[in-house]
Amino acid sequence: MSTQAPSELKSTVNLPDNNFPQKGNLVQAEPTRLEKWLKTDLYKEIRKARIGKTIYNLHDGPPYANGKIHMGTALNKILKDFVVKSRAMMGYDTPYIPGYDCHGLPIEKKVEEELEKAKLKKQDLSALEIRKRCRAFAERHILEMNKDFSRLGVLGEWDNTYQTMSNQYEADTLRALGQFIRKGSVYRGFKPVHWCINCQTALAEAEVTRKKHVSPSVYVKFELKNDPSQIDERLVGKKVSAIIWTTTPWTLPANLGISFNANFDYSAVEVDGEVYIVASEMLKAVSEKIGWQEPAVIAQFKGTKLDKLSAQHPFINRESLFMLGDHVTLEAGTGCVHTAPGHGHDDYIIGKQYGLEVYCPVDSRGKFKSDVEHFAEKRVFNANKEIIEHLKEKNALLKHEDYEHEYPHCWRCSNPVIFRATPQWFISMDKTDLRRRALNAISTIQWKPTWGDERMHNMFADRIDWCISRQRTWGVPITALYCQDCDTELISADLIDYVADIFEKESADAWYAHPVEELIPTGTKCEKCQSTNFRKEMDIMDVWLDSGVSWMTMERNGYQVPVDIYLEGSDQYRGWFNSSLVCGLEIKGVSPYKICITHGYVLDKEKEKMSKSVGNVIEPGKIMQQHGADILRLWAASIDYTEDMAISDEILKRVSESYRKIRNTAKYALGNLAGFSPSTDQVAFKDMMEIDRWAVSVTQELIKKVRKAYDEYEFHVAYRELLGFCSLELSTLYFDILKDRLYTYPPKSFERRSAQSAIYIAIRTLALLSAPLIAFTADEIWEFLPEANKEASSIHIAEFPSYNSSLVETDLLTRWEKLFAVRSVVKKALEEAGFGGGSSLKAKVYLHSKGEELEFLRTYESELHFIFITSQVEVLMDESAEELKVKIEAATGQKCERCWHFTDNIGANPSYPTVCKRCAQNIITGWSNQ
Repeated sequence: MSTQAPSELKSTVNLPDNNFPQKGNLVQAEPTRLEKWLKTDLYKEIRKARIGKTIYNLHDGPPYANGKIHMGTALNKILKDFVVKSRAMMGYDTPYIPGYDCHGLPIEKKVEEELEKAKLKKQDLSALEIRKRCRAFAERHILEMNKDFSRLGVLGEWDNTYQTMSNQYEADTLRALGQFIRKGSVYRGFKPVHWCINCQTALAEAEVTRKKHVSPSVYVKFELKNDPSQIDERLVGKKVSAIIWTTTPWTLPANLGISFNANFDYSAVEVDGEVYIVASEMLKAVSEKIGWQEPAVIAQFKGTKLDKLSAQHPFINRESLFMLGDHVTLEAGTGCVHTAPGHGHDDYIIGKQYGLEVYCPVDSRGKFKSDVEHFAEKRVFNANKEIIEHLKEKNALLKHEDYEHEYPHCWRCSNPVIFRATPQWFISMDKTDLRRRALNAISTIQWKPTWGDERMHNMFADRIDWCISRQRTWGVPITALYCQDCDTELISADLIDYVADIFEKESADAWYAHPVEELIPTGTKCEKCQSTNFRKEMDIMDVWLDSGVSWMTMERNGYQVPVDIYLEGSDQYRGWFNSSLVCGLEIKGVSPYKICITHGYVLDKEKEKMSKSVGNVIEPGKIMQQHGADILRLWAASIDYTEDMAISDEILKRVSESYRKIRNTAKYALGNLAGFSPSTDQVAFKDMMEIDRWAVSVTQELIKKVRKAYDEYEFHVAYRELLGFCSLELSTLYFDILKDRLYTYPPKSFERRSAQSAIYIAIRTLALLSAPLIAFTADEIWEFLPEANKEASSIHIAEFPSYNSSLVETDLLTRWEKLFAVRSVVKKALEEAGFGGGSSLKAKVYLHSKGEELEFLRTYESELHFIFITSQVEVLMDESAEELKVKIEAATGQKCERCWHFTDNIGANPSYPTVCKRCAQNIITGWSNQ
């Protein structure tokens, strides 16, 4: 018999063999795969595979169609795709209809900028022309955003997106307003609203954000006009004044009164011959602020004593009425509250109670009207300084200083806003009990994070009526009429339904394209004077009402409402979540969503908000060009999205390392499945070798943990478990120990088939469970997985594996946990003895132990050298050993040229003089025909 030459031994080793690429090459590979998905309409194939299954409906909150996607919108879409894909793989039918918010100020402003560049004046164009330009702007950006979102690997009905500017949607929005009117919650009123003097429009609470702002703080005295003895006899003959504190001196020209709290104690204190009224609890703070050394308290009395008295306005020939209101608190100020009914909600409410005029001397540009003495045509914020100087001249100013506080700003332009009384359309929060119903509904919704419940509750607890009118052009018009003869307003559900039918055919542009006679039913008359001569309301609806009825598109597409889930940024508590809840309750009687999930903001590496002006913006498009979409998706999976999260080049490099770990694991597993057919070569779990049963058992535990994470929308937990499975259970432990058996045993041997069976289960599970996160790569793995194409043409059509307790041996897991703990101790000892890295096969290990540990180790003694990856292991009794002792020596014998183990039986088979007895037998068994 001839002997085996050393070079020929290589042909008897089963090295990993497959074409799965080492590198993902995602930048080039992903677009090709995406093109395939689109060509085969993978989304519809997934839906088709789930026909008859339970619907799980995530309703897409519409991003604004005004530019490239940014990190916030990319994160949002990826998270939604995690939900949709994971629920689909749980066996649900998961429709996903993306949407776009198209109306509103940002687009209108962009169009105005385009007009300026073209040297055109907005006032020279009709409202209809402005709207056409706005529509074209949105259409252009929707096409771009569709491509960008799709490039992220997000599957959905990109050819059937809902758009708030579509004919059908605009008609539905108008009909929704009609439903509010039918319920009796819509009214027109002259009352203070948040007003942006930059955008020149009213704002709802949802469009106002609070930011740090420095305002001029003033303490001003208002001299009493009544006989002070009406308050207390001790004040007879005294010069008495009430002191107010305000951070908006510009509202003083509109002052009509001072509010007190009936239940507070007030003090009349004398300082330098004058008497001042201050809430007793605030006296010390006020004294310190103004600089009073020892104010003498002349009298004390309840706020009720001041009711309906009056003071002289400090610089206008007008009285300020004293009123009693519960809105007066002791949190700051003097307990005497400056009241201008045209410039504050509480002021408006108490002013109505006392019959005061809703006086607002400020125009839409934020300038005082021409009849305002001293300050006509002055812009309000600029006028603060002049008003303060005027107060000094009138000897009415007691203190002036800068005051930093939270102040309302416009959500769109970020400029400070004012409260200003204007005629607006409102939805009442009380006429149909909307506030109470909203508070009740909030408690039935599942919030993630859980603090969303309290936050949303606080939004509604003190919510004022919803101002739904905007003084702009690009939106759904409020289709009300005004009688030209008596100015009576006409707004009815029937009129709205009539106009909505026109919008459905022509879009809301019809309101601007047709004369009023063509937009109203025949025979429409003024209810008051019977005139048929009308003019149109030109205000549009708040765009939050637009998006707040987006759930109606789900009904129109045949899905039930409430939908299962809304998922948006945390800013939507005051936005889309809020308006959707109000609209759902009033129109349908229920919240339109069952679960509400929020994510934080994307920050730079310094945890600062991204800003173009700062230059710290990272564009998702550039990340995909440099790394690929799966890296961006894996970043989104790696973070706890409920908090603000950072992204940077350094962070993306770390994510790329994690990706490579997953990919390398997949490559190694697939490479060792060469020649394996699951349908014919699979070894039953009960027949597998013990470490293979361990691998299957830990894979089942992975299924349980990851499915639970997906079920609870904890994507970062799923990521952590999957990465840990690759790094520890597979790469560090199982694959490391398995190499000898995979490489040296015959290709069709039981030992190798047992290992391949476990590997197949592990890699198939890994691919399926990671598919929602790394959508492109998981689909690629699926293509290389033996016989996977028989199950599904794409991994995204397949379903998650279910946890199978019959494939888990709890006792086995416990035993191997002990073995791996011993392995860790041995590995450390090998390193210290100079046998680390790839030289461990040169070592022999002696384990000294006693008792149960000794018996346990002896049970596995013949396997330990494979577990430790050494050539020899000897287990010895040592009664003196308080803990396991490890001794390392050089292995005895010669090195096998095939398996590299050192043994004393090299050349036992003369045909193979350089290999060990085990290798010779394996060669004869597996490669005898070579």
